[in-house]
Amino acid sequence: MLKIDILIGILLGSMCIWLSSCGTEEVNIKALALPPSVDGLNGKDGTNGQDGANGHSLVSQYVDSEEIECQTSGTRLDIYLDLDDSLSVSEGDVFQNSFVACNGLNGVDGLNGNDGSNGQDGQDGRDGEQGPQGLAGHVGPQGAVGANGLPGPTGATGAQGLQGIQGLPGEDGSGASIVAYTLSSCVAIANTTRFTKPTGSNSGIYTNCNCTSSSKEFELGQGDSFWVSNTSLAVKLGTTGIRVITFN
Repeated sequence: MLKIDILIGILLGSMCIWLSSCGTEEVNIKALALPPSVDGLNGKDGTNGQDGANGHSLVSQYVDSEEIECQTSGTRLDIYLDLDDSLSVSEGDVFQNSFVACNGLNGVDGLNGNDGSNGQDGQDGRDGEQGPQGLAGHVGPQGAVGANGLPGPTGATGAQGLQGIQGLPGEDGSGASIVAYTLSSCVAIANTTRFTKPTGSNSGIYTNCNCTSSSKEFELGQGDSFWVSNTSLAVKLGTTGIRVITFN
C-alpha cells in the first residue's frame, strides 16, 4: 500500500509540472487503473501475562443501628474487605458499605368498635356428682399462752400443826487451819502446786510454785474465793492479802 501511494504522488506531481508549462488549452487526463491492495499477514499472538494476585472476600456483621440512623432503632449490616482472609470481620479489614434496616413507626390506634348486643342467657347446667371427701388438713399451730389471771384472795390462817419429832444429832465437824499471806509474801499455798506473790493488790494465784513465774491462773477480787486444791480455799479479804483455809 505504501509503494502505490508514493507512485500516485509522483505521477500527480509530474502532471502538475507539465500542466504549468502548457498553455491554456484543455488537456484530458485519463485516470490510472491501480492494482488492488493485498492485506498483510497477521502478526504472532503475544505471550500470556502473569496471573494476578488472588482477590479478598467480602465479610459482614450485624450490629444495632445508631440513633442518628434509625430513630425507632433497627439493624445495620456492615460489609468489609477481608484483608487477612479470616472469613470474619477482624481488626484491619477495610470497611466497604453498610445496609441499614430501621424498625417502622407504630401505627395509629384504630377506633373502638361498637359494643355488641348481649346474648341470651344459657340454661342452667346439671349439678355435678359429689366429689370424694378431701384429706384432713394439717393441725394448726398451738395458740399463744393466755395472760396470768389476777391472784386470788388470801386464805384464812390455818391451825398450828403438831410439833415434829426431834432430829438425830449431827456428826462432829472436822477442823480447819487458816493461813494469811500479806502483801509482801511470795509463798506456796500449802498442800498445792500454787503460790501467791505481790502484784500490787496481792490477789493473783500463780502456778508452778515459782515466785518468778508470770503464769497467772486466777485473779481474786474483793470478797472472791477460789479453790486452789481439794482441801484449800483462797479468799481475798480487804487489802491485807489472801486468807487460805485448809480443811482437815
